[in-house]
Amino acid sequence: MAFRLSLLILALAVGGCGRGVIYCEGPPVISPDGECTSQVVQDVATDGSYATLVCNDMSWHREGAPSWNAVVARGAYAPLKVEWLGDRRLEVQIKRGTKIETHQLVVGSASYSVAVSLRELPASSDAIQGCGLDPL
Repeated sequence: MAFRLSLLILALAVGGCGRGVIYCEGPPVISPDGECTSQVVQDVATDGSYATLVCNDMSWHREGAPSWNAVVARGAYAPLKVEWLGDRRLEVQIKRGTKIETHQLVVGSASYSVAVSLRELPASSDAIQGCGLDPL
């Protein structure tokens, strides 16, 4: 019994409480026309924060489809926020000083594309919380 209790305590300490969380996905944010979805992902294993983007258009799912990472920020604890400004315009909000590794200005195929813009907020802004990883 004591052994099982020890394993349970170890699992909780490592895998799911507080700083033990190493990966999270924010809620899907759907474009006004319902054709695309964006989401924030924070991942300690890759040391990155991602604003992902995918659309229902079938050409997105064929070979040669675009990268779904519209914006990649260096650091798993770099919070991002995604917001649709229109059917085909996504804004990714970041805090001042965030190191951007990738920013695709346009993501998509010949038949359907989405413009992606960055908006920098003051470093002290509480408007951007990421998806759940506590800042260091």
